Amino acid sequence: MVLSNVMGNCLLNMGVKEGKLVSWPSVLKLIASPTLVTGIVLLIAWMLLRMALLSTGPMSVVLPLTAGVGYVVTGGIGQFWFAEKVPITYDLGLILMAAGVLLVGTSGSTVSPHAPASDPEARTRAVTAEYQT
Repeated sequence: MVLSNVMGNCLLNMGVKEGKLVSWPSVLKLIASPTLVTGIVLLIAWMLLRMALLSTGPMSVVLPLTAGVGYVVTGGIGQFWFAEKVPITYDLGLILMAAGVLLVGTSGSTVSPHAPASDPEARTRAVTAEYQT
């Protein structure tokens, strides 16, 4: 899922830089670009895969993990593949993101998936029981 997102965004980046948007024919030529079309197809696949993943796990874990990994990989590709110049603080931010992804990924779920959101007392009991173990 993350690779389809990262590669889709990279291909979009490459596709839009292939031409200048100065007239309607240039816009139509850009839209028909194989690079841009492939990027869009990969991003559609990413959305479908994301929906499938969200249907199997808690949003509070799935979204931070996938977004964090995606940002770190995209940042690396931008710097090394596209030779984008960024300040050292950018790299430090990516390191902090990677640390956050590790923390989210290694922490256990604190809410029972069986406790409905409409029952706050059941969710509180589930959280309390998790912390007591």
